[in-house]
Amino acid sequence: ASFAKPLAPPPRTAVEDTLRGRRALVVNDAAPNQSLLHYQLIALGLSTDSASSLAEALALLRGPQAVVKPYFAVVANSEMSHDDLRALAREVKARPALRLVLLSSSQSPDALPPGVDAVIKKPVGQFELADRLKELLDGEKAPVPAAPGTVGPAILRILVADDDKTNQKVALLMLKKLGYT
Repeated sequence: ASFAKPLAPPPRTAVEDTLRGRRALVVNDAAPNQSLLHYQLIALGLSTDSASSLAEALALLRGPQAVVKPYFAVVANSEMSHDDLRALAREVKARPALRLVLLSSSQSPDALPPGVDAVIKKPVGQFELADRLKELLDGEKAPVPAAPGTVGPAILRILVADDDKTNQKVALLMLKKLGYT
């Protein structure tokens, strides 16, 4: 069996330069996820604030610091309650320069409240996060991510070599689960 998946894009220094110095608000109730996202955004040159609830997020969005140096994007976990997501989307939509990016492991775009500018499938990759934020800066509506296994211009082929049939089957199933077709 052969598996195809797009190769990783080259380093994104131009994207990082575009994002450098901007502010983002991370909204996630899980501290480890919040911290990971914080460090991913910092690596892209953004400064971040974090909120673990809707109330904290609204306080930061409405606070004096947000007036002095406004946020460019709110990056939130889509696993919040539907009411909280709608309230957050309304607050973001009231600020034309602010964008709402949701991180989702399962929700379809149809189930999301209006005002969501981009959806990124979890787990969040550094390059995908950079690309989506850059698209938002360019004023484009970021498309919903393609299905796993979508073949891009470059194809990566993987050889599974094991003399045990069981191990071969397990490896093939693992690769399929990761999106290789």
